[in-house]
Amino acid sequence: MPKIGSKLRELRRRRDLGVRELAARSGISHSTISLIERDKMSPSVDTLGAVLD
Repeated sequence: MPKIGSKLRELRRRRDLGVRELAARSGISHSTISLIERDKMSPSVDTLGAVLD
């Protein structure tokens, strides 16, 4: 089963977004997105909602 971070990275890349662009659109810092994508941090439900909108 894929981890949340790798799935988030896959979805971001499918939308042809860079980490900084996703950060600007979601209001979540680029460093937080990077940590989540590398499975170094578990996102809260609110963070996931902001990123996936």
